[in-house]
Amino acid sequence: MAYTKTTWVSGGAPGISAEKLNQVEVGIKEAHNTIDVHVGATGSAHGGVTSSANGFMISSDKAKIDLIEAEATADQTASEILTALKTVDTDTSGLNANTLQGKMANQFMQSTSDVFVTGTYTGDDTSSQDIMLGFTPSLVLVADRYGKMGQYTRISGGMISPSNIANTSSVGIVITNGFRVYYNSSSNYVNEAGFSPRPYIAFK
Repeated sequence: MAYTKTTWVSGGAPGISAEKLNQVEVGIKEAHNTIDVHVGATGSAHGGVTSSANGFMISSDKAKIDLIEAEATADQTASEILTALKTVDTDTSGLNANTLQGKMANQFMQSTSDVFVTGTYTGDDTSSQDIMLGFTPSLVLVADRYGKMGQYTRISGGMISPSNIANTSSVGIVITNGFRVYYNSSSNYVNEAGFSPRPYIAFK
């Protein structure tokens, strides 16, 4: 209730009486009650707020509020969040939004042409012929038009690798941006005009 101040006059009205003193006691009690409620569970007239009790803002709380962006909201759409993430994501950010299982797109096979190419060539009965691919293969397999790689003592296909020996008894060798096939009339028919076109598969 509202406090009404009493002006006491020595030897005059209002005189001190039990009723007046009781009113003073009631006022003191009410004042203490108000203070107790104000103090609350923090135990201090200006106790800081805690996770379990009401209280006043403290300096660390104020610092956190100061960090909040002006007019910030919590209603960003998924598209807005994605756009924001893209502005900070890099290979070293740790976010890895542009990876799958931690691997970049260029670490996955995009198509079979990233691994090998296939084609055919026509033999010309010369001692050697270069077949150009546009890349230096790691391995090439060739055969005749029936898919055969040899018949009796004749070589008509086989494996071409960087370690092959360069002579007319060899199936062929790897060259820059392609491969070379050989021919001799006695045993090596990999570059023979017959049994063409000859299929090959070249690995990158």
